[in-house]
Amino acid sequence: MQVSYEELLEACLDYQPGRATGRSIRTTIRFNTDGVVRPPIYVEKDKTRIYAVERRGDGAVSAQLDSPASQANRFEAILRAFREILGLPVIWLEIDGKVIDNFTAPHRVFDSIFRRAVLDGVDFPKSKIGQMLWAPRPKDMSALFRYCPNVLLFGGWDSLAKWSGARIAKVVESYVTAHHIERCCGTASRLDPLGLGRDLRVYRHREPALGWTLQPTEARGESPVEPAKVVLGNIPPSLNELGGVRAQEIIQTTIISLTALRQYSFGSPERNGAARAVLTALALFAAAVQFESGGWLRSGCQLDPLDSELLFQLTTSTGTRALPLSAEQALTLTQTATAATRRLGLEWESLQLEPSEDLIELVRRNGQNGDPEDEN
Repeated sequence: MQVSYEELLEACLDYQPGRATGRSIRTTIRFNTDGVVRPPIYVEKDKTRIYAVERRGDGAVSAQLDSPASQANRFEAILRAFREILGLPVIWLEIDGKVIDNFTAPHRVFDSIFRRAVLDGVDFPKSKIGQMLWAPRPKDMSALFRYCPNVLLFGGWDSLAKWSGARIAKVVESYVTAHHIERCCGTASRLDPLGLGRDLRVYRHREPALGWTLQPTEARGESPVEPAKVVLGNIPPSLNELGGVRAQEIIQTTIISLTALRQYSFGSPERNGAARAVLTALALFAAAVQFESGGWLRSGCQLDPLDSELLFQLTTSTGTRALPLSAEQALTLTQTATAATRRLGLEWESLQLEPSEDLIELVRRNGQNGDPEDEN
């Protein structure tokens, strides 16, 4: 039996003796283990490329296929894609043809990009709304709920202000791990159809789109390089240790902490439960859409669930019960919960910001300097 809004609301209410108080909602998804999967590659300070692996006490080795931070970004991308259907608010600005919003900014609403944005002619952090959002330890989370509810799900930190700034803990955590892995070798090579030799030298072109040049006057001002540095010429076949892994078990775990959600207040006991129910429903919707739309993490990492139905476990102070839930059902649940908060005066509202002159100038200077990073 699927979860009803009334049951979800009860699990999100403030604690009272004798009532079924919600503790968590979680799901565990097991994936097909046929073939090789490729974990993300991390780069250490000495430029060594590695996988994130750990050895357990029994000697088994596990590899991280998707981190909690990456999963949070994937969940947010789903919410952003369905923003209009869900009615979600967005805080955004446009600069140099790019739209930046609280779903895509690395630190969400607390990102330094928004720190130098302007709302109605006032620096955003100094505006009335900005002060409510950037408050160090708000007792009432209504402002964050109204303008950027994703922060209340996935967390946020005003890291520039360090310990004196706002710190919102995440209540949703999801990660994918491959267990009992064996490493596979990777190969790399390139056969140049022009047969260009390694003795040739070229320059990197100052216009990245053109790649390379033979003319020093068109170069970036550095020494000439061998053709392979600009992806020309032959590259002899080679082996490396990052050819993916084979796993006996691949599991995704997603946890929504109702206990953590109860730390959030929204003005009254009735509003507390209603707002928490909306946030929980949004997390359930994102997880359900991700399950139904397919588990492609990156090149060489397609994950297909072994089960055709997504099953959550709702744990309360009185026990645990299974909650089968589809994305369509989760959408209906979210819409019902959102309507309830509107009746209580908790409505969503979007904000359009303008970039400050400093932010515009910073982007202009960056454009003059060319590519921000050069992997070669």
